[in-house]
Amino acid sequence: MKGYMDAVIDDCDTIIIDDFWGDPNQHGIWKVDETRWPDMRGFVDAQHAKGRHVLLWVCAFANGLPEEECRSHVHNIESPVWQARLREDARRMLSDEPGCYNADGVKFDFTSAMTPAQEGDQFRGVGFMMERFRLLYDALTAVKPEAMIVCQCLNPYFVPYQTVIRLNDYFAHPIHGLEEMGTRARVAKAVGCGIPIDTDHISFNTFTYEGGYDYYRQMDSFGTVSVYVNREDIEEP
Repeated sequence: MKGYMDAVIDDCDTIIIDDFWGDPNQHGIWKVDETRWPDMRGFVDAQHAKGRHVLLWVCAFANGLPEEECRSHVHNIESPVWQARLREDARRMLSDEPGCYNADGVKFDFTSAMTPAQEGDQFRGVGFMMERFRLLYDALTAVKPEAMIVCQCLNPYFVPYQTVIRLNDYFAHPIHGLEEMGTRARVAKAVGCGIPIDTDHISFNTFTYEGGYDYYRQMDSFGTVSVYVNREDIEEP
C-alpha cells in the first residue's frame, strides 16, 4: 500500500493529514494516536526528504479537554491553562526537537464554532473568533515563523492570522459545485490580500463524480489544486 500511496501523491508539494491523526473522540487533544501513527515524526521527515510539506488538521472543538479549558464544546480561549496547552501543542506539532513532529503548519477547521456569550466575557462574537485566530497564529509562528496556517475565513480582518485561505468543503449537489466554488474563490481573492487559496473540494462521499468534474477541471484557475485521498484511494488497484 505504501508504494501505491507514494504514486498517488507523487505530484503533491503539501500533504495535510486530515481529521484526525489523534484520538478521533478527543479533538481537543492535539497528540498523535500512536496506534494509527506509530511514527509520525518519521513520516514527516520522510516527506521533507522528498521536498514536501506536511500540515496537521486541528479544529476548534474541545472534546477531551478538562472543564477549565473548555466552554460549551469549544476552547476556553480566556483560560491561562488552555493558552499554556496551546503553546505546548504548537511546540509538539511544529518543533524539530526530539519527541516533536516537525510538521510545517496546521489546517484549522470549524473556525465558526463559538461559545455562548456570558457576562464578564472579554471576547464575544467576531472578537472571540479573531482572538482565537491570533492565539493560534502567535503560538505556531513562535515555534516556526514560516508556519503555514490554513483557515476558512473569507474576511480581510482575519488575513493577518492565516497564511492560506481555504474555500471550505462543498456538500451540496456536485452539479452546482463549480458555480458555488467559483463564487467563494472570487470572494477569497477580493479579501485575501494576495495570500494563496486552498480550493478544497466537492464531497463525493454521497454523490458520484458526475457534475463534480467541471470543478476539478478548472480548479487551478481558482487557486492551489486540492485533492482529498481517502483510505480506499490508496489501496492497491
